[in-house]
Amino acid sequence: MTLPPLMISIAQRCVLALCAVWLVGCGANNAQIISSRYVTAAPEAGLAQGCSANAPAKKWAVIIGVNFYADDRIPDLGGAVNDAWSFYHFLASPSGGAVDAHRLQLLLNDDATRKNVEGALGNFLGQACPQDNVI
Repeated sequence: MTLPPLMISIAQRCVLALCAVWLVGCGANNAQIISSRYVTAAPEAGLAQGCSANAPAKKWAVIIGVNFYADDRIPDLGGAVNDAWSFYHFLASPSGGAVDAHRLQLLLNDDATRKNVEGALGNFLGQACPQDNVI
């Protein structure tokens, strides 16, 4: 599958842009503010209702953007967070990925800890069914 040019550009610039997750305020009902700029959907308990072979495939994504690193050997980046934010909105938009708000997770800078990334890739994406698509 070939990615559209916008997705390739963003993926290349987001060094840690692993995709899938909490939706950012693009019309989310249960919005919570996580900073002065970024808004995501509040966690929804029990997202996974069990897998059924007849259930339609759903989309899941975790998006990670890190500009600043604790390790001085890794140079800071200038646009990873903005790229992750843009990709998140693209995936959430009806004309983009149309991913449900509660199946998107966004981890930025200090929130992108090893524990949170492992949780997103393990626990969060572990709720996906075999027929689901994980970005």
